[in-house]
Amino acid sequence: MITLRSIHPQEIGAVKEPLETVFQALCSISYAELQAWYDPLVDVEHIESYYFENDGTCMVIADDDQLIGIGGINRVDADAAKLMGIFLLKEYRSRGLGRRLVEFLLEFARMNGYGRVRLMVATPDLQLEAVGLYTCLGFCPLSTNPNNSKELHMVLEFA
Repeated sequence: MITLRSIHPQEIGAVKEPLETVFQALCSISYAELQAWYDPLVDVEHIESYYFENDGTCMVIADDDQLIGIGGINRVDADAAKLMGIFLLKEYRSRGLGRRLVEFLLEFARMNGYGRVRLMVATPDLQLEAVGLYTCLGFCPLSTNPNNSKELHMVLEFA
């Protein structure tokens, strides 16, 4: 059975292996090569400080005992939150699970008084499905990083 729930501290190590698999498939480079450019698991290694101690939360999607997805949201400032680390194993995509995770995190932001949510897609040309999902949920392109043209920054303003 597939469930969406808060991550347990003892699962932090268990979530890293499937995420490394996602990155290697996505970027066609080793995880070590990816880390030289961008460390996508820095938030996972520090979940307490990135999320729970920063007015946010971190959720996992599990298929029985197997962790298949993760995502979190944390505080940027008094009015803004940031979606981070939204990942789902390839074989579980196109089932509405990523949307369910993001919608849960957006509702968390609304319920906690945030007026907008930001996110960054590190490799938008390789993650067209993710960019499409964020666009369907109301996110708009904010800018590109002048120091890294690969990144796409997006924002969702709550009405």
